[in-house]
Amino acid sequence: MIQQFIDRMPKIDLHCHLDGSLSPATIRVLAERVGIDLPDDPKDLTAMLTAPEDCSSLVEYLTRFELPVACLQTAENFYTAALDLASDAASENVIYIEVRFAPLLSAHERLPADVVVRSVIEGLEEGKRRFGVKYGLILCAMRHHPHEMNEQLLPLAEKYLGSGVVALDLAGDEKGYPACKHHQLFADALKRGIPYTIHAGEADGPGSIWSALDLGARRIGHGISAKDDPELMKHCAAKGIGFELCPVSNLQTKAARDWDDYPFRLFLDEGMTVTVNTDNRTVSNTNLTREFTELDARYGLTTAEIERLVRTSAAVSFADDQLKQELNKAFDMFLAEYQSAEN
Repeated sequence: MIQQFIDRMPKIDLHCHLDGSLSPATIRVLAERVGIDLPDDPKDLTAMLTAPEDCSSLVEYLTRFELPVACLQTAENFYTAALDLASDAASENVIYIEVRFAPLLSAHERLPADVVVRSVIEGLEEGKRRFGVKYGLILCAMRHHPHEMNEQLLPLAEKYLGSGVVALDLAGDEKGYPACKHHQLFADALKRGIPYTIHAGEADGPGSIWSALDLGARRIGHGISAKDDPELMKHCAAKGIGFELCPVSNLQTKAARDWDDYPFRLFLDEGMTVTVNTDNRTVSNTNLTREFTELDARYGLTTAEIERLVRTSAAVSFADDQLKQELNKAFDMFLAEYQSAEN
C-alpha cells in the first residue's frame, strides 16, 4: 500500500543538480554535438556517469561529473539538458523541481554566463509546457572560486529572479573552503533580495552548518552532520531551517556511514524541518520514488509522514505563495482520489 502511495503521489524535488542528472541517452546526444567520443557499450557509459553503491568517498563520487560538465559547453546542450531533466522528473510525477547548477563552470568568451542561464531557463520552460513540471532555477557559486568571480552571479540572479531563477547556492569543497570566506557574497545577496541555500554538513562537521546559518541561510543542502550537535538540532528545529536530505547520495558520499548512522528519524523526532530530494539522479541512480522507498524500507514510513515530508518541501521551497498553494492543492486532490479508491 505504501509503495502504491509513493508511486502515485505528486512529488517535489528541492535539491537536484543538472549536471548530475542527465540520462546516458541524452549524454550521447550532447557528446556527439561537441565532439566527445564515448564507449559503444551502454554499460561502460553508465559506469562513467553513475557512482557505485559502495562508493569510497565524495572524491570518487565527484569524478562522475567530469563527462557531463564537458558536454555542457554550448547553449543548445544546456537547453537539451534542462528539457531532458524535466522529462525525467515528469515520468515519476514530479510537479515542482528546483534545479541547481554552476553557470560559471561553463561560461567562456563564446558562451557568456547570461546565455548559459537563459538556455537552461528556456529548456525548463519548454519542459513545463510539455510535461507540466513547474520549476525554480538555483545558481551555484563555487567555494573554490574567488569572490570576484562568484559576485558575477549576483546581477545574473537579480536579472532572472522571478523569471526562472529563485535562489543562489554555495557548493564545492566544503572542508577546503569554509563558507565564511564568502560572507560578502551573501551579504550582497541579502541586500538585493536574492534568497539562498548553502551546501553544508555533508563533507564537514556541524561547524560548517553553523557557519552557513551565520551567513543567513534558511535552507541547508544535506546537513547530515547536524546529528553530532544536539544544540544545533534544537536551534534548527526552533528556527524552521529547511534541511535538503538526499539519502542515497548521502550514503554514497559517506556523509553517513550506513543506514543505522543516517539521521532521518532523529531529525524528525527532534522536530526539524526535513525534505527528501535526489541530489543527482544519474550519478546516484536514483529518483524521488527510490528515495522514499529506501526510507520506507528502513524506517517504516506512514502515509501521514510522507504527506508531511512533501508538504514541508512545498513550504520551504523558493516558490512564490501562489505556486505553493498550487502544490498543496495538487496533493489535496491526489489524497482525495487515493482515499476514495481505498474506500
